[in-house]
Amino acid sequence: CPAGRYSGEAASPSCSNCDLGTYSEAIGSVSCTPCPDDKTNFATGATLSSSCVPAIHSWDFRNCPDGTPVVDSTPDSAL
Repeated sequence: CPAGRYSGEAASPSCSNCDLGTYSEAIGSVSCTPCPDDKTNFATGATLSSSCVPAIHSWDFRNCPDGTPVVDSTPDSAL
């Protein structure tokens, strides 16, 4: 698989984009690397660790059911 994608198992012909909050810089990855705890990214298929940017809020975008960040306008909310 190309960078930004993973196969799930070695030598698998099926590739998927890395999920939100992860990236893969290497060709042939079987998994993607999570962004550090205080960072995330906002696109699937990220190819560089530099795509991980500081998260605006303290919640973890990777735990959202569909991978979509939760938008909340309440100051200091803890979703």
